[in-house]
Amino acid sequence: MLITFLDDSVPFDGNSGVERALGGSEKGLVALVTALCRRGHTVRVFNRCTSASVVDGVSWQPIETCEAAYSDWLIANRKPTLLSHVPNADRVGLWVTGHGGYLESPGPLKAMKSRKPTLFLQVLAQSVTVPHSLQVSAAEVVPPATLDCYRNAGAMVTASPKRAVVTTHPKNGLNWLLGLWYKKISMHVPDAELHIYSALLSRGPEFDVPSEDVAAIFRLMAESNNSTVKIFEPVPDIQMAEVYRRARAHVYPGNDRDLVCGTLADSQAVGVPAVARGVGGVRERILNGRSGFVASDDGAFRDRVIELIKDDEVFGEVSKVAKSQQAKRSWDNVASDLERIFS
Repeated sequence: MLITFLDDSVPFDGNSGVERALGGSEKGLVALVTALCRRGHTVRVFNRCTSASVVDGVSWQPIETCEAAYSDWLIANRKPTLLSHVPNADRVGLWVTGHGGYLESPGPLKAMKSRKPTLFLQVLAQSVTVPHSLQVSAAEVVPPATLDCYRNAGAMVTASPKRAVVTTHPKNGLNWLLGLWYKKISMHVPDAELHIYSALLSRGPEFDVPSEDVAAIFRLMAESNNSTVKIFEPVPDIQMAEVYRRARAHVYPGNDRDLVCGTLADSQAVGVPAVARGVGGVRERILNGRSGFVASDDGAFRDRVIELIKDDEVFGEVSKVAKSQQAKRSWDNVASDLERIFS
């Protein structure tokens, strides 16, 4: 099959994840097209890559050069308006990576009415966000996978100092989490650290005029006498797998619009127990009480983080389940599901 993917989010190609940290949608697209090519399909991607290239058998071309008239399968990443780039296809799909409310805007609605694509959702939580007014041929939930570097990561490592890891966007409850760490957690685990991986925060407070959410975080850190919170720039996935191997917990504030929770899936695949609030899509990533904990309130969140840092037995049991459950699914499984749906 000739399979064409369309994306106009940010510049990247099949090599980008080796060089820098990619967002969940971007690295998922790279993994999926590579898996499809590995399964014998001819795969091309038109996106905002800076130049044409072939990576792992997949053709990457700038979207402004797209003059393709036909594809057996045509799949747009997030934006249905991109489907106009290829006027004819036997099967048409839209890969939805987040909250589906944006599809109710006039442009997406018009494109959906014209092409009637199959909607590919990644988690059940997305289904309730898709507008009822959409005209589609079908809707399917195709659970994503995690990259092999997470699924095949080595055994967990006991690091000193012990640390909890945060990957959330600063606007998604990070201010709340820092307050909880400073006031309720750190005094019970004085030798532990909270490691925040954030492209925005790693620029520092002087880099640009920060939003109030970001400014509040820097103020909170500056006013605290507690030096156990560290900020790091995001790293490529191979390196991030090593970060997770040395973590005692992935603390995840969550957000109502954070439905796929990609980094939570990555850390679970390595074997990092999670502690999260029960919002967004976290319940589809965590087996509560087994691979991590969905906290009902601030006190429960605090207690579980402290427990995972201090209690080696609890940590080991939860870590084992996290890895065994989340590491099962590969991107070849995702590609196989796509083949089944479009057959």
